[in-house]
Amino acid sequence: MEDAPQRLRWQAHLEFTHNHDVEDLTWDKIAVSLPRSEKLRSLVLAGIPHGMRPQLWMRLSGALQKKRNSELSYREIVKNSSNDETIAAKQIEKDLLRTMPSNACFASMGSIGVPRLRRVLRALAWLYPEIGYCQGTGMVAACLLLFLEEEDAFWMMSAIIEDLLPASYFSTTLLGVQTDQRVLRHLIVQYLPRLDKLLQEHDIELSLITLHWFLTAFASVVDIKLLLRIWDLFFYEGSRVLFQLTLGMLHLK
Repeated sequence: MEDAPQRLRWQAHLEFTHNHDVEDLTWDKIAVSLPRSEKLRSLVLAGIPHGMRPQLWMRLSGALQKKRNSELSYREIVKNSSNDETIAAKQIEKDLLRTMPSNACFASMGSIGVPRLRRVLRALAWLYPEIGYCQGTGMVAACLLLFLEEEDAFWMMSAIIEDLLPASYFSTTLLGVQTDQRVLRHLIVQYLPRLDKLLQEHDIELSLITLHWFLTAFASVVDIKLLLRIWDLFFYEGSRVLFQLTLGMLHLK
């Protein structure tokens, strides 16, 4: 059930920033990207009403802008990628039922989400040949498909790959996410010295755990309700949220 007062606060903010009465304000009148402000950030921190998430995620992440500016439509990208018989395409096929097997949308080849996930992942592999396919993208895309239309899920993935995460995050070398693990280790030394000492004493390589957290933007780690709140922030602030959340979780442990 949605928080009605929070929804009203969002509606009031959108009305104020677009100079429309609430009755007249429809999504097609709202800008493709929302002006950054402390007010907007405070609203995101308080949580996005679930019914508004698809439209707001697209705007906060820059995915809607990307969709509008693209020279190729999603349909054209899907068409171009449909006949690809690459290594990536074969790996995608193998992983379709492994990605989210406990969810009815992805439990069998006849499940409604499977062909959608296949098209999104093949389209991404075609558009980003230097990446091809990474299991992390499969998990994130599957979660997005639970809440967004297929085309919007694709453009959200494009925004994640190009803008929200550092370069080469999902490449075969995983260079971007590996670099973030080194940054995380330095942050632990600085902010969690007791944990750092414990890790060194027991010769624990923390990245064996946390790399997967970052690679899936926590999609494979936390309950879906918590994930939605994490993604509200992630789509607004980018990868810094992954560091903040990880440090917070490690501090609690």
